[in-house]
Amino acid sequence: MLKVLVFDSGWGGELFADYLENEIGIIDVIRVIDWHNSPHEEFDEESLRALTEYMICPYIGRVDIIVLASYVVTEATLDWLRERYPGQKFLGFEIRLFSIIHANYSKRILIASSKFLLNRPKYLMAKRHIESVYGIQVIPLDCHEWTKLIDNGNMTDIIIRQTLKDYDWRKDIILLYNTHYLDIKPRLEELFGWRVQVEDDFAYMLRQVYRALRLNHAHINPTNLKTCQNVFD
Repeated sequence: MLKVLVFDSGWGGELFADYLENEIGIIDVIRVIDWHNSPHEEFDEESLRALTEYMICPYIGRVDIIVLASYVVTEATLDWLRERYPGQKFLGFEIRLFSIIHANYSKRILIASSKFLLNRPKYLMAKRHIESVYGIQVIPLDCHEWTKLIDNGNMTDIIIRQTLKDYDWRKDIILLYNTHYLDIKPRLEELFGWRVQVEDDFAYMLRQVYRALRLNHAHINPTNLKTCQNVFD
């Protein structure tokens, strides 16, 4: 059986592992969830590299794919791991602002993510380019405490409303650049309704896993054909 390792620092990793198990029934999903050090966004890049390598090292060369189910860990370690272990396939959740621009029309894109990611050169360069070339505002949301709240089961609608009360909502896109936040995606959609379009990267990463494993249509869970209809496009 094909083996896929999912690594993250808490509930986000559990959510993505559940998602893969539901969508691809023929794989063995191995969970390496670092609850002890959650959230990883509080570490610097050097510490993240050392921690990630330590946690996944026993599986390198023994699994088909290692998925870094964290934007923070991906940003800090993905290229470094690929260079260090060229024989192992790695995938990770990466910033995809430009693909969102070409797929949707909006005057504002709101980013729900960690301070670590929002201070990275890759994000800042993409933000400046999109604002100057496309005239679209890219606005970070002040939600850096959400990861801990979700991990601890303390996130509520009141906290979400309080955090986002100062935003003048109109036809906006919210990008969930933290896998933990998929846990509250239904709440965001219910709270703000037609005024926002909430996007996550789980379906995109599913396509990357399919391609990396060289799977075909026969391996798609038949109950999820609609979700996976663009996997092989």
